[in-house]
Amino acid sequence: MLEKRKLGSTDIKVSVLGFGSAPLGDIYEYLDDGVAVSTVETAAQLGITFFDTAPLYGQGIAEHRVGIGLRRAKSKQYILSTKVGRLLNPAPHGRTKTSRFVGGLDFDIVHDYSYDGVMRSLEHSLMRLGVPSIDILLIHDADPWAHGPEEGPQRYREAMKGAYIALDQLRSEGTIKAIGFGTNDPVYAAKFLQDGDFDCFLIAGRYSLLEQPSLNEVLPLAMSKNVGVILGGVFNSGILATGVIGNPKYNYTPAPKNILEKVRKIETVCRSYSIPLPTAAMHFCLGHPQVSSLALGAVSPDEIKSNIYKKIMKKMDIIIGNDLEFNIANNSTYGLQLAKDFINEKPSIIIYKMGEKGSQVFTKEKELNFGIFKVEAIKPTGAGDAFNGGFISSLFQGFSLEDSIKRGSANAAFVVTKVGCSSAMPDSNELEKFINQQTMEI
Repeated sequence: MLEKRKLGSTDIKVSVLGFGSAPLGDIYEYLDDGVAVSTVETAAQLGITFFDTAPLYGQGIAEHRVGIGLRRAKSKQYILSTKVGRLLNPAPHGRTKTSRFVGGLDFDIVHDYSYDGVMRSLEHSLMRLGVPSIDILLIHDADPWAHGPEEGPQRYREAMKGAYIALDQLRSEGTIKAIGFGTNDPVYAAKFLQDGDFDCFLIAGRYSLLEQPSLNEVLPLAMSKNVGVILGGVFNSGILATGVIGNPKYNYTPAPKNILEKVRKIETVCRSYSIPLPTAAMHFCLGHPQVSSLALGAVSPDEIKSNIYKKIMKKMDIIIGNDLEFNIANNSTYGLQLAKDFINEKPSIIIYKMGEKGSQVFTKEKELNFGIFKVEAIKPTGAGDAFNGGFISSLFQGFSLEDSIKRGSANAAFVVTKVGCSSAMPDSNELEKFINQQTMEI
């Protein structure tokens, strides 16, 4: 179960790992609709409760995909955030305005930070998402980072005179639970906090393992006013997830030389502690006391599983898995090596199950190899749970690590030779008799 944190001074609680849907807007490549929707569905099913989206992301396609995924997950336990400041006009002959999203829907973006524009934007987002209500509304990119040094200040003034008034009214009416802003600009994030009464904000890429300009003013200000902080872009749009291999992205464009060099140094430190770079990036961001959630982007169910498993594993004393499970947990094809790497983090025991080849056990001090009890199985299921239960219960009863592994293996072998589920589990006398009569083979 993912940890939840309070969002500033509100009564809203969000999962520490959230879902950021910008990649579902076809930002770098065209995505398969089915995979995109399944990514959202998997996130909801695995305990992510905060979902952030925006009309900008793929000109509406991300909102469509998020809404469908949440309905398929059949979960009501989520907090949904979208943004205002951009309206979408149909472009039946193709988009006439440039967009950094390579795919998406055929709509042109029109900036509108007015009171009426917010009301229209909310109505349109509700229809695209297919939901009757939205929890959080954020003013999107009313700053020089998005609009340039001349237009940016003007957009900010428009937003505070129009969009902010509308959001404050919607909040007071109870239409939405919280209001805030989304930005990449730490200077204007501080300006928003000074000029308005906001519940939360999302800042992207400006507080990460790579760079922390938000420490100068905006995060201390958020702490003093108890405003909830959601971090986006914790991988700086890619490079802290991939490292310097290939053509890594930084702020949605190819990473420049100075950034590549800085990330190489960070990778060297991470390798010296056997900690994957993206794991370090996530935990660094969650270390700030005012941060409530990380809005992590993903384009496949396996990416969601990888993010969640890395977070959960840091809290575990024992991890038991097979090659497939370790691979999914690290989005990799090197399960055994990664099982060994994990032992340098929080867990004190790693059990790597290899089916008929037995199992390997890793601790910080030693590596052990175990075989299996060969039996004639009469059913194909139950062995995994029986092993885990037998092993854990034996540890709690005071058996040594070696004896606990042996007893877990015997428990698994015994269960597959009996009909039923719980009724097939041996009691302590049956288990001891089985171990004495059988030989554990490599």
